[in-house]
Amino acid sequence: MSFTAKLVLTGIFVFTILPIIELALLIEVGRRIGTFWTVAMVIGTGILGGILLGLEGYGVIRALKREVHQGRIPGDQIIDGVLVSIGAVLLITPGLLTDIAGVFLMFPPTRFIARALVKRWIRNYIFIDL
Repeated sequence: MSFTAKLVLTGIFVFTILPIIELALLIEVGRRIGTFWTVAMVIGTGILGGILLGLEGYGVIRALKREVHQGRIPGDQIIDGVLVSIGAVLLITPGLLTDIAGVFLMFPPTRFIARALVKRWIRNYIFIDL
């Protein structure tokens, strides 16, 4: 499958199928716990995303500065910064699956797994010809 085809399929999933799944889950949760609590949960995770972006983002920036100050290239810290930013956006986005993915990316123990996957993807798909 070509890169373009993969990109199109990913776009269809992210912008069409995932929102439908999220909406169905929110409707079901609303039926079980009530509309008020469902809306409160969505607003709460949005606020949590903003707070965690500040806290985790600050820690990532400190680590990045430390690496630069010691004369090292901050590869892991750059990836962590991107993952924390994506995690915050996912938490701010309404939905249960995006909240789970956002929490997964925000905390260092689980972010380590995502970082390893990103590094493997970079090794496999990014070629530098010097």
